[in-house]
Amino acid sequence: MIGDKMHKISRILVCVDGSPNSLRAAEMAADLARLYSAKVDLLFVVGPAEHTMLGGKEVWSGEGENIGDVELNHAIDIVKKAGVEVTRDVDFGHPVEKILERSEGADLVILGTRGMSAKKMVAWGSVSMRVSQMSKVPVLVVP
Repeated sequence: MIGDKMHKISRILVCVDGSPNSLRAAEMAADLARLYSAKVDLLFVVGPAEHTMLGGKEVWSGEGENIGDVELNHAIDIVKKAGVEVTRDVDFGHPVEKILERSEGADLVILGTRGMSAKKMVAWGSVSMRVSQMSKVPVLVVP
């Protein structure tokens, strides 16, 4: 807050991967969305290696659920229980690039850490770290 002017948050992008940290990110988004009367957009990104293995966007899992449904449905339940308007989407590509593309028009991006070891983070990098460094909107990283 600068002076008497409060920052407006009307749209929050939440990146979901099914991890406990991403579900905590959904909880944080639900709390903030309720506080600011904002809308929450949930995003699940299928990375390039997974996308190649699956053979494309029109792939269904063995139980007949769309890719990302399990991960997104848990987060949707969390946000809906807070009484917040929520949308969901699955995208295919590099997670950092897709999150940054989808953050256009958002007032805040919230994502969880994956809990990688220091060695893995140095070798592979961290999606949350790269998004927070490259984003044009504020990013909240939930451990």
